[in-house]
This record gives sequence, structure tokens and C-alpha cells, in this order.
Amino acid sequence: MFVSSLRLSYIVIFFLNFLTGVEYAVILPTALQFLQRYGGNQVELGFCLSAYSFSSLFSSPIMGRWSDRTNNTKLIIIIANFFQIIGSFMYFMGVSSWFIIGGRLVAGIGLGVVSVTFSDVIKNTNPDERSPILSRIMVGRQIGMIIGPVFNFIMLNLNYKLGPFLLDKLSAPGLLMTGAWTLLQIIVIFFYTNLNKFNKKENETSDEQTGLLASDNHAQSYDTIQVVDNSQTGPFVLRFYNEYIRDEVIAVYCSTFTVFFMQTVLEVL
Repeated sequence: MFVSSLRLSYIVIFFLNFLTGVEYAVILPTALQFLQRYGGNQVELGFCLSAYSFSSLFSSPIMGRWSDRTNNTKLIIIIANFFQIIGSFMYFMGVSSWFIIGGRLVAGIGLGVVSVTFSDVIKNTNPDERSPILSRIMVGRQIGMIIGPVFNFIMLNLNYKLGPFLLDKLSAPGLLMTGAWTLLQIIVIFFYTNLNKFNKKENETSDEQTGLLASDNHAQSYDTIQVVDNSQTGPFVLRFYNEYIRDEVIAVYCSTFTVFFMQTVLEVL
């Protein structure tokens, strides 16, 4: 039961990353045409694409700090999914080009939870198993980007009226993602368990062995990453510098920026 529950939690995180890939693949190809329906242009397409990442730029550190303080990742995922559901439905509604951009801005708030799930996995896994688990989870987004265009093909001939809203190939991606994020919300509520609970159980079962090892070996261990919490001391600029202006952090920023920048530029050309 312990192993199956843990596996279910990892599957939920995988599905979360899968949906981020699907969303990218189904929204981007038709976004310009959808905006043009309401008088939009390529400038507003830029705002539409940027809005999703812009809001996550702020929500991600906020959710990360919240996760550090509460260790309740499940609640954060549930709240983040509400933003994804609302933002996706706003996109489906259309109304105006700026309303569509607003929908992407709202949905992007929920994207901040992805980094929270990654940090939760890192904090609650052993060094030996950490990389394989993270790689399997992260590949979910790539699979979503591969499968996403299939949904566009399925929605190609849609032309229905749902009350005051038109459901066609341009608006359908918003409704598709509304349903997908709602499904994920149900899955999270019933099947996701905070990973720190599994970590506590593992610690309880290995306390005796750990005590014996600690008594025999007083040397410093390098198997885990030691994080210095300087959040309560020193000026903000110094704390920011110590936490983010480091060689390894800058290298990750640059590589991530290059990947997503080139990917987005090639898609919209």
C-alpha cells in the first residue's frame, strides 16, 4: 500500500507535467487566428504567449516559499489547478483579444506549481533515486508536446454553439484544457499524497539502522545537499545574492532560457 500510494503521487506529478506540454502544443498553433477573430494582431500574440510565463514568474517563488513553510504540496496543487481551470475557460470564452490574454495570465499562475512539485521530489528522495525519478517526471512534458497536436487534428472540424459561445478549432483548445485540468484536480484530491509523509515513514523504519551508522561514523556526509536558511537574517540584497547569484544557478537559468526562447521563437515564426 505504501509503495502503490507513493507511485500514484509520482504518476499525478507526471500527469501534471504532461498537461503543461499538451497545453503548449494545442494553444500555440491557433492562438494568432483566435486573437485575429477578435481584432488582435501579432503584437497581442506576443502578449498572449508572454502572459502565461509572466504570471508564473511571480507565482513560482511564492508557491515555493509557501511549500517550504507548510509542506502541504497537495493543497498548493489544488489551488494552482483552480487558476488553470479558470484561465483555460476564459480562453475558451474569447470575448475579446485582451480577455484571451487575461485568461492566459490567470492560467500562468497555476504553472508555478510545477517547480514546487520538483522541489518536493528533491527534498523527499534519496540521492540514488532522485535523478531517475526527476527524469521520468520531466519527460511527461515532452510526451505532452508530442501528443498535443493530435488533439488539434481531432478538433479541426468542430463547429458547434454552446450557449453564447462558439466551439470550433480555435476555441476548443481552451475547453479541452479546462476539462483536462478539472480531471487532474479530481485525481489530485483522491490519489495524491504529500511526499513528505512517505519520507517520514521511511525515516521511522530506518531510525535504528541510522543510529548505528551515526555512532560508528562521525565523518561529514556529502550524500545530501545542505541548504543554509538565511531568510531571516541580513539585508534583502545580500540574501538574494547568496541564494540566486551563484555559478550553478546562473548556468541553469541560461540553459533554460535558451531552450524555451528558441522553442517559442521557432513556433511563432
